[in-house]
Amino acid sequence: MDVSNQESASVFQENAIKESVLQKNVWQSVDPSYKTLLRLYVAIQILVVIPIAIFFILIMQETAKNVLMGLIVVYFLVALWQLCVWAPKTACRLQYLLHDDDINLQKGFIYWRQVSVACNRIQHLEVSQGPLERHLGLATLSVFTAGTLGSDMKLPGLKLQTATNMKFHLLDKINAEELDVDESL
Repeated sequence: MDVSNQESASVFQENAIKESVLQKNVWQSVDPSYKTLLRLYVAIQILVVIPIAIFFILIMQETAKNVLMGLIVVYFLVALWQLCVWAPKTACRLQYLLHDDDINLQKGFIYWRQVSVACNRIQHLEVSQGPLERHLGLATLSVFTAGTLGSDMKLPGLKLQTATNMKFHLLDKINAEELDVDESL
């Protein structure tokens, strides 16, 4: 009796994972905290550039200081644009779609790109986290393919549990395809 309850709970949990990962023909947005991650990357970049700029301002001659100050103003305007426009738009336009036989990714704010990888082309999968991603509870799902350079796919901005669920779903699909091929031989 206890074994059947465990099996039914396992089947229920597996079906719940599949439903949460695999939603038919609905593009899924990445986690909203991915926008925060992008903004943190820009803020770190600013914090690295400020001391370098101050150092050069202190050691340069007067005419070069004016040119450098102009470049710094342009840099900070670009950084402000990245914080206020680029990060939110990039996070908003990064979406994925998981079908039974492939995974799709669309991304880009200035340059838009859509990538599709068939399950039978996947070599291996990897879920990774950097320190800032770990702090925000995010992860990146990397899909490595049997294709040429540039055919791999990275899907950042996923919650760790979602990335892990997607990895296991894709692995189940790959293993099922391998079993089908072996049985047909």
